[in-house]
Amino acid sequence: MRFVGSGKSRAVVLTGPYAFKIARFGLGYVLRRTVEILRSGQTGDKIVEWRRERNLSVFGVLYERLSEGIMCNKREYHWSRNHRDFSLMPTLWTFFYLVNVQRRGNAVADETRLNHPLLRLLEGCEILRPDIDGPEQYCWHGRRLLLVDYAHPDLEGVLGRRQLRTASWSRGFY
Repeated sequence: MRFVGSGKSRAVVLTGPYAFKIARFGLGYVLRRTVEILRSGQTGDKIVEWRRERNLSVFGVLYERLSEGIMCNKREYHWSRNHRDFSLMPTLWTFFYLVNVQRRGNAVADETRLNHPLLRLLEGCEILRPDIDGPEQYCWHGRRLLLVDYAHPDLEGVLGRRQLRTASWSRGFY
């Protein structure tokens, strides 16, 4: 088992042929921010601010971080199920969107070889480019280049402009 790292909302663990994407709780952020506030001497001001603004409470921050990870896992699961023809690494299984399980691919070593349909679709769109341009967002699964991290909330609007063929379970049974 190898812990790959964690992004803003999820952590990734690689085990054998699988990758587990786990929604993060953000407890480390809450503890780090609490220590920063205590050290800065702004404790009284922050308590008053937290009382006025419920979203800044510890539970509010934890809920926001957890729900963000869950929404990312949910988006990836549904895009994977509904748009199999778009070179996305399929999500095999989800546990209440807290944990997504995907196949594990081989890392992309050369950035110049990135030739993914999404990159062609996003030419001229600067909003998403830094999030999906890097080779760490892709992997080789066999001979196919697949996007592994496609949970960006703005990505759905961009992909919605393209007519994607929805995967049909009846295809191939006739």
